[in-house]
Amino acid sequence: MRVKILITILILKVGFLFSQEFGNFSNIENFFNLTKQEVEFKIKDSGYQFKSKDKSGNNTYVKKNSTYTFVVTTIFKGNQLKYFSWNDTVMRGQFIVSDIGYNPSYKIDESKTNDYIGVYTSVSAEKDLQINIFKTQPNLQKGMIAFSLMKIGNKKITNTNEKTNIESPKENTISDFSIFTYNKLIDKNYYEDNGSMFSDQFKEYYFLYGVVKKVIKDNGGTDYKIHITKTSKEFDDLHNDMKSFVNTDIVVNVDPDDLYDYRGRIKDGWESRYDLSYNDFKKLKELLVEGRKIKFSYVEGGGGSLGTATEGMFFFNYIEKID
Repeated sequence: MRVKILITILILKVGFLFSQEFGNFSNIENFFNLTKQEVEFKIKDSGYQFKSKDKSGNNTYVKKNSTYTFVVTTIFKGNQLKYFSWNDTVMRGQFIVSDIGYNPSYKIDESKTNDYIGVYTSVSAEKDLQINIFKTQPNLQKGMIAFSLMKIGNKKITNTNEKTNIESPKENTISDFSIFTYNKLIDKNYYEDNGSMFSDQFKEYYFLYGVVKKVIKDNGGTDYKIHITKTSKEFDDLHNDMKSFVNTDIVVNVDPDDLYDYRGRIKDGWESRYDLSYNDFKKLKELLVEGRKIKFSYVEGGGGSLGTATEGMFFFNYIEKID
């Protein structure tokens, strides 16, 4: 009897050691069926403390131990959860990855998946959910894997077999394009007055050269898949522990993608946050078309930079048209 008790205790300890945050992936899926109050209770009951809420509606919670900082970000629409991101240790995070991989409801979205960079996206049309897994180099160096789960609103999934044109850009009416620098592409709240722990990173450029391979419109936003043709020495030196990025694809986002509406009106609460006029905004949209050759630089989102809701995502901080 004593042996059985010891074995039971050992099993419980091992289970606790390797268990995921919030129990398992299905528990997190169930958050989308709960009220805002119930979700917030679950988060705090798991040891997280509320940290902040930004102007975009991102609620951030933090839990720390001697080795790791665990971060949760939520976005609600009314009383319903629309977005939930979290991170976990690599060891425990692999259980989440397995949960998703063995779930027949989720199908991988190749248009948003980049195995080389370490970004993976799967969609469940049945559950109306999209899961993103960020096993990027910065996350792995911290011993972490990041995840985000969001409602997709029954939007049609992009056809991943659709051919894209990387030979020549689509026709447009603009011939003189501006150079888009960090002040036009990044929210001032992140780099002015020490608005971020890493304010200087937004002003630093590590150039790459490539072709806009695909414009991906989904969930009300736009992502850009760039085929990298050349990298600068500065970029290579920064990533000297990784293989060459040349002839690989990377998905990069434009932070002010929906800054203006079709009438040229800036959205409420976003005035003066970007040095981007409506005229330049239109030029930016015309610049980023399939087949366009560009010189660009990017920064990675995540805690302390573009906010925890953007963990593992990449954002342009420089774009220039090249011939």
